[in-house]
Amino acid sequence: MDRYNVNKSIAHYINGNSILLGLLMKRKLDPLRITWQQLAVLMACSDEGGTCTVTEIASLLVTDLPSATRLVDRLSKKGFIARKRSELDRRSVLCTITAEGRKILRRGASVREQVLSASLTPLTTHEQQTLQKLLTKLMSHLEQASSAN
Repeated sequence: MDRYNVNKSIAHYINGNSILLGLLMKRKLDPLRITWQQLAVLMACSDEGGTCTVTEIASLLVTDLPSATRLVDRLSKKGFIARKRSELDRRSVLCTITAEGRKILRRGASVREQVLSASLTPLTTHEQQTLQKLLTKLMSHLEQASSAN
């Protein structure tokens, strides 16, 4: 019988850490009525000057367009994002953070920073920097590989 040792693979550890970090974020963000993914949308729009397209959100969050659209829909219903059609390209939807969205973004970003800081305490600053470089390198490679097919 073949043995695959799934619990010893790098993918197992990357996925496991992602799931556990997501659970911690959910627990801490629940009082704000926002998910980790919705906070990421607000952060992405903020990084783009407060306004970005759904296509840009999908790209920045490494997700598909329908998923990004659903995230924007939920944020719009909560009053955190205003949507409007682009005057330059009617197919494109512009998403702008509202004043209420900015308040939630500030509070959510603070929670995110606390969770990440607490989660990384077992690692030295040098180890954290090395981990970030390695994960960035791997993600870049995987993005290239996935777009090649």
